[in-house]
Amino acid sequence: MIKNVFAGEHILVTGQVKNNHSTSVLKHVSIELRQKVHYTSGEAKRTDNRLITRLVCGSVAPTDTLTLHHSIQVPHDCYPSLERHNISIQVSYELLLTSLGNFTVDTPIMIGTRVGCPSPLSITSGEKSSIYYCVPPTEYSTG
Repeated sequence: MIKNVFAGEHILVTGQVKNNHSTSVLKHVSIELRQKVHYTSGEAKRTDNRLITRLVCGSVAPTDTLTLHHSIQVPHDCYPSLERHNISIQVSYELLLTSLGNFTVDTPIMIGTRVGCPSPLSITSGEKSSIYYCVPPTEYSTG
């Protein structure tokens, strides 16, 4: 399931992390927002991964449980998601729950844009503000 958010919006993360180990501590349980950029030029392809923001939630003692009820903010200057066919740059995001690589739970995130200034179309129609956003390819019609 893809979570849709705007730049500047908070993403609420709730749940529990249970440490089933009897002797090892799960250190640095964190929530991360990561950006993936896929570049294509002819036959050449490259992918870059970038950490956008991280919130360290704590550690989990052996046989203990860490309850999560945190939010992480999408930065205001975060580039919107771009996932369309036939373009050379694809930008996607994922929200990760991780603990120094011991485990990773990821959720795809679609970041859109929200603009408070009028567009040329809204000026002629009399609207004074409009909202613009990007949608994943599955949510728009090509025909």
